[in-house]
Amino acid sequence: EMEGEVARSAEEHMRFSVELELVQMLASPTYLQFLAEHLFLDDPDFVAYLEYLQYWQTPEYTQFLMYPNCLRFLRLLQHETFRAALKRPEFVTMMHQQQGFFWQYGLATK
Repeated sequence: EMEGEVARSAEEHMRFSVELELVQMLASPTYLQFLAEHLFLDDPDFVAYLEYLQYWQTPEYTQFLMYPNCLRFLRLLQHETFRAALKRPEFVTMMHQQQGFFWQYGLATK
């Protein structure tokens, strides 16, 4: 029984680590574009998985995020229009620019 608990704990830790990494990768417009171009965002199962990952929005989990802007993109990925827009290079460029402006100016005003 103890071995089963250790194995379960190891699996839970691995799952936590993998899901944390994936959620944080969503902070990158380039990664979002990759997902769109390779049709991951057209896969209903993948979109459902992104919906499942919404639990990262809770304070219990947000404390582990280094890139909290990933949560905004995680929410937006639930919208078909946002997923479709990620296939347009000019949209992704605009996202990069807006993110850069926020980091440069938005954080400086706080």
